[in-house]
Amino acid sequence: MGGLEPPALVMMNEEKTRQYVTAILDQMPTFSRFILGTGDATAHGTPVANLRAVSEVVSQYPWK
Repeated sequence: MGGLEPPALVMMNEEKTRQYVTAILDQMPTFSRFILGTGDATAHGTPVANLRAVSEVVSQYPWK
């Protein structure tokens, strides 16, 4: 569970967020039994657009 670093999400713009999430998914050894998230926190000031970008990448990712 985890994978998305809260400090990264607060500092990036939407495009960088999309690239970041895609890179994480591309490195996953398996898509069985995992939760992609920030672990337990979303940093104060994280743009809502970045959180939406994460959802968009996940919904459009070419799952193997």
